[in-house]
Amino acid sequence: QPEDPDFQNSVAMPVLRQIYEAFRSFSSRATIPAETLERHFFRPIEEEYSWLHRSVVGLDQRAEVELFHSHDGPLWSEIERRLAPLEVLKITVLSPFFDRDIALLKRIRERWQGAEFTVVAQPKYSNLPAHELVDLFSDGGTGRLIAATPAPGRRLHAKALAFETTAGTFWLAGSANAT
Repeated sequence: QPEDPDFQNSVAMPVLRQIYEAFRSFSSRATIPAETLERHFFRPIEEEYSWLHRSVVGLDQRAEVELFHSHDGPLWSEIERRLAPLEVLKITVLSPFFDRDIALLKRIRERWQGAEFTVVAQPKYSNLPAHELVDLFSDGGTGRLIAATPAPGRRLHAKALAFETTAGTFWLAGSANAT
């Protein structure tokens, strides 16, 4: 419950507020008139849960988890902006599916050339093109390909990027594949 002090001090409130703000952002392009959404959806929610209202400040400063989405623009520029002032030491990509020319992996490798680079995929399930990987890992750098071995009958479904920096490890997780 939002009134519970444990909830108020948890990671949940700022994340839920970010989700709510994303819905507000998405609704700006809806075919339903803005006033209808405001009157029948947003106002009743904010009357019930006043901490979701935009006038409430302080939740954003406590956010340990940040939600960002591609609704307003590509995620790549957001990743670069957040990591620009940091030294990226290691990058791990975990995904079952990749674009045919592994463009995202090449882009990551090119952008952070000095970082240790690891790709985790499941043999006989992932669509990683072997001929493209040869070029990606043949530069004498610190690249590794790791085989994920889930239990029999299971398939790798996780999709995540981890950027280990001098300031900590930043994770990007979601349902998008590494494309």
